[in-house]
Amino acid sequence: MVADDERYSPSLEVRQRVGAALAAARLEAGLSVEDVAGRLNLRASFIVAVEEGRGGDHMDWAYERNHIRSIAALLSLDPHESVPEVSL
Repeated sequence: MVADDERYSPSLEVRQRVGAALAAARLEAGLSVEDVAGRLNLRASFIVAVEEGRGGDHMDWAYERNHIRSIAALLSLDPHESVPEVSL
């Protein structure tokens, strides 16, 4: 049986807001996409996709959500405060 949160997938608008918040925090921290990708061992193209709200093009929401948590933590963001519309 699949848990309810595994079936949930946020709208494009929500994904774009999340991505914009992460991109702004990354830029404020003075980090490049490549810096974030290297520190988290992710592809730079995935970081760009998340920041553009297209992370779902690369993987299911359950995996995308975990990577968003990792990116937020790297950028010293509390994911619950920075992206409240998404249950992280």
